[in-house]
Amino acid sequence: MLQQILRDMYIDPQLLAELDDEQKHILFCKMREEQVRRWEQREKELALNNKKNGTTSNSSKPGSKRVDFLLGSDGKPWTWVMGEHPEDSSIEEILEKETKEKARIQAAQEALQLRNQEEQQQKQQQQRQEQQQQDQHWQQQQQQQQQQQQQQQQEQQQQQQQQIQQQQKEIVVVPTTPSPPPEIPKDCIEEVVRLRR
Repeated sequence: MLQQILRDMYIDPQLLAELDDEQKHILFCKMREEQVRRWEQREKELALNNKKNGTTSNSSKPGSKRVDFLLGSDGKPWTWVMGEHPEDSSIEEILEKETKEKARIQAAQEALQLRNQEEQQQKQQQQRQEQQQQDQHWQQQQQQQQQQQQQQQQEQQQQQQQQIQQQQKEIVVVPTTPSPPPEIPKDCIEEVVRLRR
C-alpha cells in the first residue's frame, strides 16, 4: 500500500482519516523523501544527457530558474513538521485563529452590507421627500394658476357687467305712442257673426 501511495504520490482522503498522527507524520516524511529522490534522479539524468550531447544544463543558462532545497545538519533536505518546535502553535490554536479571522471578516462584511442598506434607505427617503416637495410645489403652482384664472374670469365678468350697465345708461328711452288697433275687414266680421248664429 505504501509503495502504491509513493508511486502515485496520492492518498485517498478516507484512508488518510483512518491514520493516527504518528502514521501521518511517517507517511509525510516518506512522500517528501520520494519527491526529493525523484528530483535528484531527474537532475542526474539531465546532467548525463547534457554530457552526452555536449550541451550545458538548463539551470546554467542566464535567467533560468532552479530549485535548491535547504539542507539539514544531516545533509538531507530540511523538513519541518508542524508542532515539533516549542514555539509552534497547536492545531487548536491555529483553528481558533482561523475561526476568529473568518468571524472578523464576516462581521466586517455584514457591517458593510448594513451600512450600504442604511445609505440606500436614506437615499430612497431623500428621493421620496424631494418628490413630495416637487409634488407640493406643482400643486401650489396649479392652485395659483387656478386662482389667477378665477380672478381673470371675475375681472372679465365685472368688466362685462360694467359695459352692460354703461350701455343701458346710454340707451335713450323713446316714448312710444299707442298705435290704433288694426282694422278688421268687413267680410271677416260678417263671417264671425254668421258662425255664431
